[in-house]
Amino acid sequence: MSGNRFLEYLHRIHTDPWERDYAYTPFHKLAPTPVEPETSLSPEARHELFDYTTGKWLFNEKERLKERKHVFNIDALIRLTALKLGRPLADFGDLVKMYEGRSNRIYHIGFIDGTELIARVPYRHTGPPALAVSNEVATMNLLRHLGFPVPRVILYSANARTAVGAEFIVLEKQLGRKLSDALPDMTRDQLGQLIEHLVHLEKQLADILFPVYGSLFYKSDLPKDMATVPFSDAAGFQDLCIGPLMAPTNWYKGRNTLNVNCGPFQGARQVMESVGIRELRALDTFYQGQLVSRRVARAALNANCDAEEERMPMTQQENKVEGLADYLRIVQYLVPSDEWLLKPVLRHPKLIPRHIYVNDKLEVVGLLDWRYCCVMPRFLAAGSPEYLRCHDDQPHSLEEPEFPRGLEYMNRRSRDRAFEDWDDRWQHWVFMIATQRIDPERFRVFTRPSYCWVLKLFHDAAEFCEENKTLRAGLVHAMRHWDELIYDNGHTQTRMDGQYSLPAVPPCPLFFTELEAQRAFRGLDRHDEATHLLDNMRNHIGIDPDGWVSPRAYLEAVHREAEIRRDFMANLNTDADRKRAAACWPFANCKAEGCNVLMFS
Repeated sequence: MSGNRFLEYLHRIHTDPWERDYAYTPFHKLAPTPVEPETSLSPEARHELFDYTTGKWLFNEKERLKERKHVFNIDALIRLTALKLGRPLADFGDLVKMYEGRSNRIYHIGFIDGTELIARVPYRHTGPPALAVSNEVATMNLLRHLGFPVPRVILYSANARTAVGAEFIVLEKQLGRKLSDALPDMTRDQLGQLIEHLVHLEKQLADILFPVYGSLFYKSDLPKDMATVPFSDAAGFQDLCIGPLMAPTNWYKGRNTLNVNCGPFQGARQVMESVGIRELRALDTFYQGQLVSRRVARAALNANCDAEEERMPMTQQENKVEGLADYLRIVQYLVPSDEWLLKPVLRHPKLIPRHIYVNDKLEVVGLLDWRYCCVMPRFLAAGSPEYLRCHDDQPHSLEEPEFPRGLEYMNRRSRDRAFEDWDDRWQHWVFMIATQRIDPERFRVFTRPSYCWVLKLFHDAAEFCEENKTLRAGLVHAMRHWDELIYDNGHTQTRMDGQYSLPAVPPCPLFFTELEAQRAFRGLDRHDEATHLLDNMRNHIGIDPDGWVSPRAYLEAVHREAEIRRDFMANLNTDADRKRAAACWPFANCKAEGCNVLMFS
């Protein structure tokens, strides 16, 4: 790009009047500009910067690498960053690829005086990158303005048609260290104080007042015909708005092309209905006539089906259509009537140790990765954060867990497992005690009788794995506990008994015979068994749900997968079973796009 063209291009940058305070520059006003090739880069440098090099995949590697290849103009990104900082290009030090995640590639930008910045470039296969960038930047700028420990956004572009040729965010590098690195050295007291601090931060997030449900954006980043609701919580945020929910399930594998309403929503019932309507449309559009499943379940567990189930395919499109239709029949009763339970609440989308930064005093100084952040109804956004692993048998107990006995008589593996289980329970107990004291409203939400299984019904309906055993079992549970649901959510009707008016429970729209109920729970058992089997296989091979493995462990993973396949086939009784298992082996290349990646996660 010539110097005159570059200066003319920079002159078109739109800068808000409060930019100096929040130090960000939106590029949504830029005219379309062609991407110029990086002719100065060697083939080796281009490969390192733009190709995925962090790991390998045991299956579907060609597709995964193609998804993550993203070429853009490094020179333009550096020039814009230097200009924004008011620095000459001579001050620029280096740009190196720092990290490759599931959703974006992260680069480190260094200057010769020690200034360090982070550039994040989203992959194009994880959802509309323009919406993802605008959502994350709008959320971070608002939270930083409100005093939350969030990195400062230097500049961003939600438009790929610029000189850079990609959507991007440039941030200050977060100081401190990841909580995941600090945890091994922390005492019980320090860990307890940290959990209390996180509960405080989540309460402050929940105290922000929002008018509707959806996700935060800058209005000028969005298509003109996209529905939005203005949100001006603070001076200088006139462009801020609430638009569609950025939940990943709304955008997975072409779902953004469906003609369905993803928000913003005025009512909680609309939020819950939207996932069922979307998945019905997705089934009709993308999976017409396909029989898709947790493929390992078909191979390993079909032999245990009863005679009636054996005559039917284990999974059918019709089964999920029926399940989603049943979900939509009762969705009005899943929404509580109390207004305080419907309050729009913002939560961090994935609060895990690697997204939490602490200083030397082990105080939280940074919360990172706000991609896919949503404002949801209070009753759907109150559960335990992801950094805690909740046990189903005592999900909300206030009783301190007892330290395991007999550790001295256990082998090392059993001892480690027992201690880890106790540690998980202890951390969750601390969280519960802190929440009861610091955020009693949230505590009231997730101690409601119907909270856990209503939330699970919502997530089961929203899941994009095509097997529907969990949703069907949840619907049977709802039918069996109908009175409890109606009373808990305040949906009783009034009936007259003489001169007295008494509460009455409306009839349940669902009906399952005992045989259908038993079949649903057997399906759930097989689903759980198949999931457990698949998890054990993955752990033995050394891969994640996508089939990812580090380069140095790749050959060993290939060897272990072949060993498991050989043993698995040898344990099947008939040639028909072996043929079926080979056809749906979960660690083989799959022609149906995405069947290995998210079908089992």
